[in-house]
Formats: sequence, C-alpha cells, structure tokens
Amino acid sequence: MNYQKASEDHVRTLPKGHLRCFQCKKVIPSKDGEWRSWTTMQAFLCKPCDKATAKRPERK
Repeated sequence: MNYQKASEDHVRTLPKGHLRCFQCKKVIPSKDGEWRSWTTMQAFLCKPCDKATAKRPERK
C-alpha cells in the first residue's frame, strides 16, 4: 500500500516580511506593495499590478 503525503507537506512558507501578490502571484517584500479593498475582500498587490488595476470600476 502506497502512502501519499498530505497536502500540507507541499506548502512552502514565505520569507519573513514577504507577501504574495494576489494578481501575479509573485512573492515580494511587504513594503513594496499595497493592501487594496474590492467590494467584499482585501488583497495585497505589488506596485505594477496596483497601477494596472487602478482604473477598474469595482475597486474602491
């Protein structure tokens, strides 16, 4: 019988002080991004993604 590892074994932790951009999924230092609010959620965006989504009407 083969044992499969639980999905938690494959989760990689981020370096301290880093977050993952919600849109492009890059790991960046938290000081190089912004928390943004959409209608029902908050998301962390890197600066290029933040500029690209600034004109979206659903962003507040």
